[in-house]
Amino acid sequence: SNISGDRVFLGRGLGPDGLIRPVGEVPKEPSDLPPVKWELEEREFQEAQTPQRTLAQEDPVHAHRQGVNILKAIKDFEVALKINDKGGIQKAIDHLDLALQQVTQARAQVGARLNALQLHWDSLQKNQLDNKIMTSQLEDVDLFQLVSDMSKSETTLKATMESSSRLVQPSLLDFLK
Repeated sequence: SNISGDRVFLGRGLGPDGLIRPVGEVPKEPSDLPPVKWELEEREFQEAQTPQRTLAQEDPVHAHRQGVNILKAIKDFEVALKINDKGGIQKAIDHLDLALQQVTQARAQVGARLNALQLHWDSLQKNQLDNKIMTSQLEDVDLFQLVSDMSKSETTLKATMESSSRLVQPSLLDFLK
């Protein structure tokens, strides 16, 4: 549910729309691991060989699409303030605005993920409670109802036995036959 700091603060891995995208495909089988590892090493090597551009040289729209290095934007703003470069200050402010948008988008993505997780958690908790209630209704006995039914059955049985014993009472004539 988290987003790595290099994507949020350094602007790495952002798509053209400014949304954070995965760097590469996730391997699905163990045989896919060595090529993915090699691709990651190759990408890191190429990033190390590519000269770093300063934010003051970038267009704000282009910087947003590639992601803004927030730490560099703050440093460029500090330098522009120290040397009193009005154009540099304006560009740095534009980059800081883009950086704020970048952080806001990252927070929104994490918030959306957390909301989805919370909804699933709440749904699971509700389902668990519903299952316990249903199990209780199926398995548990209402003790008062059970005792009442047993008492009725016992009374009926006693009455039946008394009436049958009166009907079949042996008499002296029955023994003489």
